[in-house]
Amino acid sequence: MRRYSSQNEIRKKWELKPVQTVLIAGFIAVVACLYAAFLCGVIKNDMNANISASGLAVILSLLGGTFVAVENMPKVFQIMSFASPIRWVIQIMHWI
Repeated sequence: MRRYSSQNEIRKKWELKPVQTVLIAGFIAVVACLYAAFLCGVIKNDMNANISASGLAVILSLLGGTFVAVENMPKVFQIMSFASPIRWVIQIMHWI
């Protein structure tokens, strides 16, 4: 196991460049806008839209690998996770 000699090494490992930060924030914003536009078009009532959005956000978080790594999920959930935009955000962060 590698030991870090100072906190600067730890911070540097997790540091994002400004361009990376803008790309990730832009991708999240576009996905959120598309998701909100879809819900507003399908559901006409404000309360039902809020409940649906919250429920769907929890499901997408669970499938996207927020709490459990996708590789550790059963095969069925790994396949289902392709529908979660959260999985793609996590993959883009790993790629960058």
